[in-house]
Amino acid sequence: MINEFKKYKNNAKKYLIEEKGLNDYELKKDCDKTVDDLILTCPFCGEKQVVRKDDNRDYVCFGCGKEFSERDENIQICQVCGEFFIGDVESGCICPKCFKEKIEKD
Repeated sequence: MINEFKKYKNNAKKYLIEEKGLNDYELKKDCDKTVDDLILTCPFCGEKQVVRKDDNRDYVCFGCGKEFSERDENIQICQVCGEFFIGDVESGCICPKCFKEKIEKD
């Protein structure tokens, strides 16, 4: 993954297209998504450069190079927006951004 990180630093979309062979047409046809939909925001650096590795629960950020897993204790997935955030079980299943928006809305 080190070589891929160097080659595609700050360009997760290009990595998905060139290395994984993904394209918007096929994704839209098969699952109503685009390549951009597969790129998530990094809970460590805040850049939208995170993609799944070959294992469906492991991820890498092409912004900061951090590799992490859904299995990590402090990594949570927001049930509202689907993005990663750093928290623990007690923090619930909603990221600080969505929590703030909900509080301001109510």
